[in-house]
Amino acid sequence: MKHQRKFGVLSDGRAVTEYTLRNRHGLSTGVIYATTDTQTVVNLTQHSYFNLSGDPGNTILDHILAVNSDQVLELDDTSILTGRILDVTNSRFDFRIPKRIAANGNGGYDNFWVLAKDLPTEWAADLRHPESGRVLQIVTTAPGVQIYTGNAIPDGLVG
Repeated sequence: MKHQRKFGVLSDGRAVTEYTLRNRHGLSTGVIYATTDTQTVVNLTQHSYFNLSGDPGNTILDHILAVNSDQVLELDDTSILTGRILDVTNSRFDFRIPKRIAANGNGGYDNFWVLAKDLPTEWAADLRHPESGRVLQIVTTAPGVQIYTGNAIPDGLVG
């Protein structure tokens, strides 16, 4: 009989995320995996938030975003997925051509873009801060990318 352990989980485990410095200017998040002492479900994800300006007083709304996507998953008024896949053409979700995140006059994003991929590992998105020259490039094997611009982070919260 299994005994309930921490957080109601019936197994003890270890999760690993590997960060690699690729030179003076590169950071990769590579291997994300877990091992457990019994058979159990493991669902891992990676939640990094980057403000490339280097100034926690700035938002990322002036950053330039490009996303390799023709589609986005629709949300209802409570931010729950509806099951519909929407074309991004001529919408505020169209980042196929790089543009400022705030270019459409919206308050930000917390949405899932379906990637336009032909290969198992491919470019998903770029985020750039023109003033600093910093760039975040996302390459993934996943079918999509969730982009969150910090719209629900309280003012004054510094991380």
